[in-house]
Amino acid sequence: MIYPSAIYPCIRWSRGTYADTYELMVKTTFPSDSLIMDNSLITDTSYVVGPLEFDRAYAVTVRSIYRGEAGPWSYDWFQTISSLPLQVALQGPPHYANSVSDTLELRWHASSPYVTHYAVEVDSTSAFVTPFRDTLITELFYVLRNLVSGRQYWWRVQAYNVGGWGMFSEMRMFIVTPTSVQEQSVPQEFALLPNYPNPFNPSTTIRVSLPVGSHVRLQVFNILGQAVDDLAGGEFEAGYLVREWTPRGATGVYVCRLEAVPVNNPFMKIVRTRRIVFLR
Repeated sequence: MIYPSAIYPCIRWSRGTYADTYELMVKTTFPSDSLIMDNSLITDTSYVVGPLEFDRAYAVTVRSIYRGEAGPWSYDWFQTISSLPLQVALQGPPHYANSVSDTLELRWHASSPYVTHYAVEVDSTSAFVTPFRDTLITELFYVLRNLVSGRQYWWRVQAYNVGGWGMFSEMRMFIVTPTSVQEQSVPQEFALLPNYPNPFNPSTTIRVSLPVGSHVRLQVFNILGQAVDDLAGGEFEAGYLVREWTPRGATGVYVCRLEAVPVNNPFMKIVRTRRIVFLR
């Protein structure tokens, strides 16, 4: 019988009435026969073989040996999976989304081949140092509950088949918007809001409020005035712009600088700065 198997399958058989040891042989089949293993000193009724090739059919035979006499062979065959699961493609919510509830549904597209279940990881930073992880999800969605108002969350998904866990999906972040902000869907003024946390390690969230659609440039500078990161550049609609920053340089004091030019008033330029502190 052909069935999808891992590249390290565990082969099991029934115990013989009289058996000191068992002999197990594993061969490749089509397009050519090749002996993979022949072990006649097995004392248990299971044996792990591998690594085998992906997407390959194998023949397996086993017989009991009692007082030096071998019994008849039993025969079966199996096929290994074609690969580990493909990287999961996320569906929603989008990156940098705002949640207006303490409950949020995460969604993704089905992966392949032979995926049996999924795992979701959620953490407060993109480093996923101490994430919440659920590994027994059989649906293409997962509902998060009891989310904390004002906090950011990062999430990612991976798929599992008998070969193991596939690659993680891309990471996405969402923020649970505080009630005071929910009631004010469009901010009243340009602002570079306090980053959180500050001081921070390893990353911090920077938020910008835009009362009107604007051309925005958001940068981080070191104390020498040198630009070290571009966090945003382009035209953005009215609302809240959120970016997470993870420094790649030394610890110390940095300056975040916002430059915004309203789309409806190109002669007006708004500049805001804020000091942020990166600690080890």
